[in-house]
Amino acid sequence: MHILRSFTHSSLAKQSLPDFIRLFWPIVEPTRKLSWNWHLDELCNVLSLVTSGKIKYLIVNVPPGTMKSLCISVFWPAWEWSSDPSLRYLTASYTDKNTIRDNNRVRDLVRSDLYQSHYSLRLAKAGEERMDTTAKGWRIATSVDGQGTGDHPNRLIIDDPLKAKDSLSETRAKINNANNWIDTTVSTRVALDPAIILVMQRLHELDPTYHMESKSGPYDSVSNPLGVYKLCFPMHYRAYEPPTDIDPKGYIPDPRDHRTIPGELLWPEQWSEEKVKKEEEMLGPFASAGQLEQRPIPLGGGLFKRDWFEIVDAVPEKSIRCRGWDIAETEDGGDWPRGVKIARLGGTFYVESVVSARSTLVDALIKSTAEIDGKRCKIREGSGSGKATIKSRSMLLIGYDFDFSPETDSKIERANPFRAQCHAGNVKIVRGLWNEEYLSELCSFPAGKFDDQVDASSNAFNELVKVITGFGLTWGPERAIR
Repeated sequence: MHILRSFTHSSLAKQSLPDFIRLFWPIVEPTRKLSWNWHLDELCNVLSLVTSGKIKYLIVNVPPGTMKSLCISVFWPAWEWSSDPSLRYLTASYTDKNTIRDNNRVRDLVRSDLYQSHYSLRLAKAGEERMDTTAKGWRIATSVDGQGTGDHPNRLIIDDPLKAKDSLSETRAKINNANNWIDTTVSTRVALDPAIILVMQRLHELDPTYHMESKSGPYDSVSNPLGVYKLCFPMHYRAYEPPTDIDPKGYIPDPRDHRTIPGELLWPEQWSEEKVKKEEEMLGPFASAGQLEQRPIPLGGGLFKRDWFEIVDAVPEKSIRCRGWDIAETEDGGDWPRGVKIARLGGTFYVESVVSARSTLVDALIKSTAEIDGKRCKIREGSGSGKATIKSRSMLLIGYDFDFSPETDSKIERANPFRAQCHAGNVKIVRGLWNEEYLSELCSFPAGKFDDQVDASSNAFNELVKVITGFGLTWGPERAIR
């Protein structure tokens, strides 16, 4: 009778991923009791749709500590192997330590007496980075920065392609690298037309979630069956929000979300309100918004907040002025060259105007703007441009108070003095058509798509707060005036 129950349970587990997880949980997590929640049923249902071929591209955005890696990178592949040991998996993370860890878990699971007694899969090779089945299936562990292989998988599982700190603007190269790796890996491994599963917490507006969605569009079983199917469960439930001028997209909660009350926790048994609050305190509002709430930019802003700024109609007379420039000549044309003019009178600063143009018109824009601003307005450019460009710009602006500064600090460090004065209420914005775009960029920094206006503001502000501090000329930013 016991043997019959065991085989019946095994048969159910072969048909049902949740039953499979329950059956083999003690093999993978022998010291931890299994706790179940509705989001795991939904995750297993969607993974089953990938197995059946109904979904080709899947994105899962859920908070850490919610069994995402165990379900997607460990149990699901072992479950698929129980029916088809010829399947081939390429798994990647920001470090191969993660994928090797999960490889070892899968190896222990499929080698267990319980698994071997019920399923036909056998391993011909069982290394840490690669294991092969006797049915010509395999599983390879790699990293986003790792060396590629010529093998073609049936499944590409990308589990946390970025570290949390890679969400900052100055590490956008890491984000671009992860996106390029995904594109390159997919384009060179199309022989088996792999299903792609991306699981991560949201970290930046341009992170791989955005990148993959923008490439394929949203899934629709009729009009776009090769679109991206997305599963997104924030730590706290966020109800429907209609589009507004500030947020043109609005917000639509995941239709698979079982919650209905705004603020309701995802998994109270594992993540109590007290535990979540401690996590939020440790992460801070910016990281919490992305990693816990799957919203890369906190409501109300990132490092800058909308309610810090007063809109005024004019700048007082006798103010001194500086136009800061960020000449962003990105390969993808994302950022535009921007010039931000800031005026100062005593301890109050006024963001007076913003100008921009396509990169091919930079010199013409800078010269014409300088003529409009007048020679009493300083001009400061970050020295991200090459020496030849700076020399050419200096010749272009003969007769103007033009300077350039080395960008040795990070974007956040350069923006911090400006941010301190904004936080103190000492920065006002002159009313203009550019206000909304400017505030949106400031309040999405450093996780927003663009940061050129922030850089230009930092350049202008830091020029205006130069002071003579003692022996000779020593320059340094003033402290926030409160």
